[in-house]
Amino acid sequence: MKRFITVILSLVMVFSLIACSNTNGDKNVQLFKTENIKRILFYNDTTLEEVEVPEEYLDEIITWLESFTIDKEVEKDKLEPGSDAYCVQIEYEDGTIVKNGLWIYEMDGKQYYTKGADTPECWQDIFENQSVKYDLPLMVMIDGELYTNTGDDSDRPSTDEYDGKITSEVSGTEFPTKNDQSNFGVGYPYIKVTGKENTVEILVNGAWLIFDTNDK
Repeated sequence: MKRFITVILSLVMVFSLIACSNTNGDKNVQLFKTENIKRILFYNDTTLEEVEVPEEYLDEIITWLESFTIDKEVEKDKLEPGSDAYCVQIEYEDGTIVKNGLWIYEMDGKQYYTKGADTPECWQDIFENQSVKYDLPLMVMIDGELYTNTGDDSDRPSTDEYDGKITSEVSGTEFPTKNDQSNFGVGYPYIKVTGKENTVEILVNGAWLIFDTNDK
C-alpha cells in the first residue's frame, strides 16, 4: 500500500512538472523554424518596403532568427509605437511560406513582444544594398485631394473621435488614386485639422503624422 501511494505521488509530481513546463514553455520556445530555409524577406509595414536577404547574409540572419523567443503579451490597445513595423517572410525548401511580425509575434490569436540577440551587423547593409527603389513619400488621398507626409509629428493627444480611416492601399511606388487610399497601409484613422484646410493628421503606430497638400 505504501508503495502504491509513493507511485501515485511520484506520478502527480511528474504531471505537475509537465503542466508547469507547458504553461511557461512558450516564453522559451524558438519562434522561427530555421531548418531548410530557402529565402527570407523583410517587410516594413509603414513604408511597404520589401527586401530580400542576399545569399551572402542568409546564414547570419538565420542564426539571428534562431534567438527569437516570446517576451510578454501585448496589453490590449497599448502597442508600443513602431514595434509592429517589421515583418519577416520565410520560404522553405518544400515551398512552405511563413510570415509573422519580427518585434511583435502573433500566436493563438494573441500578440506578444519578442526578444532576441542584437540586430546583426548585416542588417543595415541588407536594406542599403537593395536595387528596388521606393522614392515616393507617404501619401494619402482624402476628399479628392492628395496629401503628402511633411516629415513632422503632431502633439495631438489621444482621442477616439476621427474624421475617417484609410480603407485601401497601393504599393509604396504608386500614387493613391481613390478616397481614403494610401501608399503605406490601411486601417489608420485620420483627422482634418481645424483651421487648416490643406492639412490632415494620421495616426500611424501610435504617432500623429502630419500630411498636407502643399497648396498653401
